[in-house]
Amino acid sequence: MNDRVYDEAHVVINRMIGRQYNNPLGEDVFPLLLRLVQDSPQPLHILDVGCGRGMTALWWANKNARIVAFDPSAAMLTEAARLLDDAGLSDVVSFECTDIRKFRSRQQFDLIIVHDVLCYSDNRAQDLNLIMSHCRPRGLVSLSDYFGDIKAASVRQIVEAWDIQAPLHFEDYQRLLKNLDDDILLLDETTRRYRDHWTAIRKRIEGQRPLMIEHVGSSAVEKLDRQITSIEKALTDGHFGHLWSILEKK
Repeated sequence: MNDRVYDEAHVVINRMIGRQYNNPLGEDVFPLLLRLVQDSPQPLHILDVGCGRGMTALWWANKNARIVAFDPSAAMLTEAARLLDDAGLSDVVSFECTDIRKFRSRQQFDLIIVHDVLCYSDNRAQDLNLIMSHCRPRGLVSLSDYFGDIKAASVRQIVEAWDIQAPLHFEDYQRLLKNLDDDILLLDETTRRYRDHWTAIRKRIEGQRPLMIEHVGSSAVEKLDRQITSIEKALTDGHFGHLWSILEKK
């Protein structure tokens, strides 16, 4: 994730509107992932890539998993550590302020969750291979990301507003995954869920706008407005979308 985008103001805004996850999948997909890895030795060992404010770590900690979680945003990690501490589960989660290319571990994980993180990568293939290297044989990687047409002006506006890298076309993403020496268990377009996610956030912001301005200032709220507007425009144009994939390590 991006520490410039995900600063303290962003954390405060999301706390105020009750936004728990920085991706549209949220925890709805976790029961399926749990069933798919339930034959693993207990406790499960989870790697949470771009862990954000810690909701993913909290869900899996409540399932008796052991979690290693990292994110380059210090503001997000502070919030995540507070969340796990308040839940009395900080002893089963290890947080680290780092990114994909600097992360090191001798441990292999049963499940790696990397939701809406590779959009910040300038080399998705390289970083996805690094992620897969931390997965045990027959372990799983749950990956979500954006796809789109960078030639479209609306998509370029998203890239600028969120400071992300150019998205791949869906077909190019499919080829990227097929080029891995691993199995694709699922590849699904989740754009409708993504659209609903931001529609709900827009409504929450409108209900809390005066209070948010009081807490973080008008410039921070206006910045988020521009970011959401860029997403809404690209989705309406049909040039931008969201996908989810489950990969199994050979």
